[in-house]
Order: sequence, then structure tokens, then C-alpha cells
Amino acid sequence: IEKSVILSSFDHLEKEIAETESKNKSYPLNLHELEMSAIHQALEKENGNMEKASKLLGISRATLWRKLQAERSY
Repeated sequence: IEKSVILSSFDHLEKEIAETESKNKSYPLNLHELEMSAIHQALEKENGNMEKASKLLGISRATLWRKLQAERSY
């Protein structure tokens, strides 16, 4: 049940991101931009708490950390 709630929350978050980003750009998002937008919104929603943000996103904390590190060098 908890996983279903997390996944449905992420689906809603994902739709909001896509709508917001598409309004701000005249071209479609690429996968990296969509993923990073979801990560940053999850972190904002969870007040920077990586453990809670990773659960919201359905990924491990280590994966979240690696994606943030990769973004810095992107």
C-alpha cells in the first residue's frame, strides 16, 4: 500500500513537472531534464531530506546522491 501511495504521488509530481516545464520552453524536455526536475521538486517538497525525497521518487538514497553528483558534472 505504501509503495502505491508513493508511486501515485510520483505520477502526480511527474505530470506537474512536465506541464510546468513545457510551458517554460518551446521545445520538449529531454529525459535528463525531466529526471532532474523531478529530483529537485522532490527535494524541495521534502525540505532537502534526501532519504524522504528518494522514497518519494522510488529510488535509493545512494542513487539519488549519484544522480545529483552526475548533474554537477553534466
